[in-house]
Parts: sequence; structure tokens; C-alpha cells
Amino acid sequence: MRQIDLTHPNRGAVRARFPGHDAAKILDRLAASAGVRARLDGDCALFLLSPDTRFEDLDYLWGSLFDLLA
Repeated sequence: MRQIDLTHPNRGAVRARFPGHDAAKILDRLAASAGVRARLDGDCALFLLSPDTRFEDLDYLWGSLFDLLA
């Protein structure tokens, strides 16, 4: 399973809301099903990125989120 850690504190941030969904549950499911970790920030997911984050990792993240939210 692919593992992507987007929780490191020294990175740029992307906050995402999931209207109609519990962000904590989405993040739990994302970690369990796709191996992607992020932080909960209030009612938002907080994805922390660095300049060396690969496009393929972001593509995998977005694809995994779309699978969960579909």
C-alpha cells in the first residue's frame, strides 16, 4: 500500500472542506483505505505539502478523495 504523510509541520498547507461529510471520518477512511495521512483543522482537512511533493502523490490523493466522496 502506498503511504503518503502530509502532516509534517514545515510545509505549505492546503485546507479542504467536505460539505455534507464529517472531515474526521473522511480522514480516517483516507488513512485506512489509501494510506494518506492529514490533519484535522476544525471542520477541515489540512494537507501539508513541500516543494518536493510529487505530482503523482497529489494525483493519488485527489483520486482517493474522489473515490471516498463518490
